[in-house]
Amino acid sequence: MKMWKNMWWAVLIAAITIIYIIILIILIHRFVRSTYSVLDVKSLSSQSFDLHFDGIGIKPGETYEYDVKLKPDVEGDFRVTLKFEVKKSTGLEQYMKFGVDLDKNSTVFEDSFKEVLRKEEVAFDVVLTSHETTIITLVFSMPKDVENEAMGKTIDFTMNMTIEGK
Repeated sequence: MKMWKNMWWAVLIAAITIIYIIILIILIHRFVRSTYSVLDVKSLSSQSFDLHFDGIGIKPGETYEYDVKLKPDVEGDFRVTLKFEVKKSTGLEQYMKFGVDLDKNSTVFEDSFKEVLRKEEVAFDVVLTSHETTIITLVFSMPKDVENEAMGKTIDFTMNMTIEGK
């Protein structure tokens, strides 16, 4: 009988440990929302790729970041163009902000996401150094002061990023 008591305690401790690990993973995922994509810039010619964002349901005070790491084999001045195409929206974009940071320390673009989608395109210049990584961070956020009007709203869109030598 004593063996069964010890076994149940071991099972209970293991279950609690697993629950804590799951909670920790959820919290890390909730607070660290960066995804990485590596784009190797091998020449001054144009390179392009698409990112698909489905069902983004950001809440007031939240920020989503998407990092694109550029690792060029060449150096020079490049033009980065972001083109947006909305697939489906319930109006979330009117409450969101969009920004672009370089190497996590300088903002090269910032505007309301609604205005970005109206323009359909964002362009900026970047100087790349050969064999050094440059990180372009796409920042999607919603100010804390947005009230319940944004609750339950989502947006699906595609963003095309093109990098061209100047």
